[in-house]
Amino acid sequence: MPRARSSGDTRLVRLRVRHGLRQEDLARLIGVSVEKLRAVERPRPGGQLDLRVLVNAAMVLGVPLREVLEDEWLQWHPFDRSAGDGPPPGSVRR
Repeated sequence: MPRARSSGDTRLVRLRVRHGLRQEDLARLIGVSVEKLRAVERPRPGGQLDLRVLVNAAMVLGVPLREVLEDEWLQWHPFDRSAGDGPPPGSVRR
């Protein structure tokens, strides 16, 4: 039985638990190892996420991709100091 949620759980963890799935179940359904799912469910600060795992998870759980993404994952992330604070929204045009 999936464990009760704690305040530190990501949206993906909460959705998985709400659907009554263990990590082993969801990992099998989306086609990844349990270790890979754990890394996505509990990302390290500054770590990179696997978008394909998140897309598959959203599809299996029957929710829009946005529902498995944390708000901070949708904000600018500088990969090095030269990137600064990022461009103003809509500033890059063709």
